[in-house]
Amino acid sequence: MKIAVLGTGTVGRVLAGRLASLGHDTTIGTRDPAATMARTEADGMGTPPYPTWSEEHPTISLATFADTSRDAELVINASNGEATLEVLEQTGAENLSGKVLVDVSNSLDFSAGFPPSLAVSNTDS
Repeated sequence: MKIAVLGTGTVGRVLAGRLASLGHDTTIGTRDPAATMARTEADGMGTPPYPTWSEEHPTISLATFADTSRDAELVINASNGEATLEVLEQTGAENLSGKVLVDVSNSLDFSAGFPPSLAVSNTDS
């Protein structure tokens, strides 16, 4: 199955890695593939940069959100919850039409460190 995973964070990487290990044709989507591949530092949570992870997962492609989803049979939204609407807009309605969309986005705010709070309302669930 051709699967698009929208988001290069920990959740997107874990899902894409497992799906690829099961034999699925998996692509990860990002806003700007060149910028994603140019990162060399770990993020604020200590997650290694995407190129480091990518070397360990050579069968998983990286593309824009739209290119990732264009031919996919299944789309998984693993983006930051605050960015979800922007990510889906960049993906394009025509690339989502008639497809199953699994939303595992997280609306967590890590700006004050750990533990995070909810970004959309209140401070906890």
